[in-house]
Amino acid sequence: MVGAQSPSACNRLPFEFHIFDEPEMVKKVSSIPMGTKGFSQNFSAIVVVVGKLRAYFSERDRHVIYIDAALASMSFMFALETLGLSSCPINWPDIEECEKKMTSVLVDLEPDERVIMLISVGYPAPDGMVPYSQKKELDLLRRYN
Repeated sequence: MVGAQSPSACNRLPFEFHIFDEPEMVKKVSSIPMGTKGFSQNFSAIVVVVGKLRAYFSERDRHVIYIDAALASMSFMFALETLGLSSCPINWPDIEECEKKMTSVLVDLEPDERVIMLISVGYPAPDGMVPYSQKKELDLLRRYN
């Protein structure tokens, strides 16, 4: 998988991709995070990206799973495009109720594993369009010295 070729601190790859492509499971998993109403019925598959804290022994490294999993997810999403698939990153809310629901679906989730994000996957509508979203000017995003 292309995600395994992404940069990772100490090359530890502290993440896993849980892929759901059975329609009922896609529907169930897609209903857990916030922000999927109104378009989740279009998902052919849903991916739950899970970080593994056990990859790091020090508390100072507890955020590395988020960085490494995000880098791998970006590579994964670019690879999907080369296959004619579209994807959408879905924010994972750090809300206890959502965590409990996802844990009930990911029954093999270990205590040190954290959901990082979800990624919806599907074929784009041939006549579909991407809504315009104003981006910040480059000068607002970079600083020198």
